[in-house]
Amino acid sequence: SQHCRVIPGSMSLPVLEKRGDIILGGLFSLHDMVVEPNLSFTSTPPPTQCTRFSFRTFRWMQTMIFAVEEINRNAEILPNITLGYKIYDSCSTPHQSLKAAIDLMGSEKDSQFEGKLQSEGCDGNVPAVIGDGGSTQSLVVARFLGVFHVPQVSYFSSCACLSDKMQFPAFLRTMPSDLFQVGALVQLVKYFGWTWVGVIAGDDAYGRGGAAIFANEVRRLGACIALYEMIPKTQSQAAISSIISNIRSSGARVVLVFAVEQDVARLFDEAVRRCFSVAWILHGHSEAKRPCSGTEELRSVKNIYSDVSQLRISYNVYKAVYALAYAIKAMRSCEKGSGPFSQQACPDLDNIHPWQLLSGLYRPPSAD
Repeated sequence: SQHCRVIPGSMSLPVLEKRGDIILGGLFSLHDMVVEPNLSFTSTPPPTQCTRFSFRTFRWMQTMIFAVEEINRNAEILPNITLGYKIYDSCSTPHQSLKAAIDLMGSEKDSQFEGKLQSEGCDGNVPAVIGDGGSTQSLVVARFLGVFHVPQVSYFSSCACLSDKMQFPAFLRTMPSDLFQVGALVQLVKYFGWTWVGVIAGDDAYGRGGAAIFANEVRRLGACIALYEMIPKTQSQAAISSIISNIRSSGARVVLVFAVEQDVARLFDEAVRRCFSVAWILHGHSEAKRPCSGTEELRSVKNIYSDVSQLRISYNVYKAVYALAYAIKAMRSCEKGSGPFSQQACPDLDNIHPWQLLSGLYRPPSAD
């Protein structure tokens, strides 16, 4: 049998938890950054320190909680079954996402409410995971969860590389692949007749993958790539200044950026400082931020959390929760002798196995 027991004390991760008959895992980057500690290698490493709280991601997490509670109130979807959740902060880093995924699959304790040891089977009581948001985090988690056929439904990972079912058999998403988004950007280049385009990419799966696809498609269109720069994760002032200088010397007046906000912020600050202006086209979403004075009134503060004018990613989270709920409903509706598994067997409703739920997610929903 597969064993996933975690060494006691090795996973001290904060978790937001609600008990239920079926527990859904959740991975959300509630913080944008991790402060890397100085390791002496003579004592136990300190807990991860996450910084820069993200109200936008906090809204996504609240959407998952809302969807779970809404399903629990609806007796027509999962009668006599209560959904619960275990939600972790992945801090926008792959290693933190992986630690959370390992904790979900084989945590030291069954629950924060109970002191019982969990069984050592990798199925555990978490048959599916929603998240993560970033493509780089999802790549790491998908490789781990795929080994145990645990379905992972991402709400914001758009890297085309994740569509490879040979590598990621248990990965699904409610977010379109970069292939579709890049196609729209190429049409934008064609429409405006741009022939000399710069490309900036973050040094991660999302940035490298999207930028490479875009550059290839633009060349096929007959346009030229004026420059191709990578934003390093460890951003020195010299590296950022060099990128701005290269953009200036290239002569490009249009620059497409494939990078998450925390990677590109310093680049934009440097461009403003040097009074350098080009047409920046951001692939994805970036939010403007102003520093707080401490004297604001809540009614006058405009915050991304309370802005409900654009809820596209929140809705992706909502759809992910409902996709899992309806897959569970379909499993419960299975009639003996006409099931989808070997010898027309139905799934084990008392102990839902992740691979059975994954099979249900791949099948189209019934008409009811």
